[in-house]
Amino acid sequence: MKNKILYLVGFVILFLLAAFLWPTMYQYKEFKYNDQTVLVRINRFTNTTEFLLPTGWTEVKTTKSIEPVNEKPKEVNQFSDIKLGMTTSDVKFIKGKPDNKDSLNQKWEYIYKEFYSSKEYLNIVFRNDSVISVIYISSVKYSDSPELLNHQFIGYNLQSIIDYLGIQSDVSTSNDGLTRIYVYEKYHCIFLLQKNTVYGYGIYDPNYSTPRYN
Repeated sequence: MKNKILYLVGFVILFLLAAFLWPTMYQYKEFKYNDQTVLVRINRFTNTTEFLLPTGWTEVKTTKSIEPVNEKPKEVNQFSDIKLGMTTSDVKFIKGKPDNKDSLNQKWEYIYKEFYSSKEYLNIVFRNDSVISVIYISSVKYSDSPELLNHQFIGYNLQSIIDYLGIQSDVSTSNDGLTRIYVYEKYHCIFLLQKNTVYGYGIYDPNYSTPRYN
């Protein structure tokens, strides 16, 4: 009888702890980003983290390293469904009307997501009605970015890129020294880094000039 009472008391205590200290499967927190407050929830069972964006809850990508491979990747001529050499008509058929168009520099912009001052977008540059570069740029590290060489590179550091692709063929630094463009001509790939972190990447046509800061 005494054991049953102790068991019942223990069960009640566990129930109260679960009800008041662990009421849901998520733990909610607030996260400051670009002077804005973003709601974050953490799954208590899987430990996954999600941010509340206008499009809904978005999981944070925490893996920012590249597993070593024996075989190096081959050159890339297509990124985010756009191939180098496509015409403006081809791009419009696949992506629709661009959100922004810079006729002077022959550049189209497709916005993926916008959240307060954060932005994810795709830049497509043309020359003579032919795609010569496709670059994805994001101001957030937890973005669900398109894959390049089977990886989503937003948030990776320079050493991870070098470990995977080797030494770059060209490097260009912005006038203020804060950002760099790393070019891999062999793979037709470029990476934009700031604070040693990738915030943009994509492909370019090496038959045209190498992407560089002016």
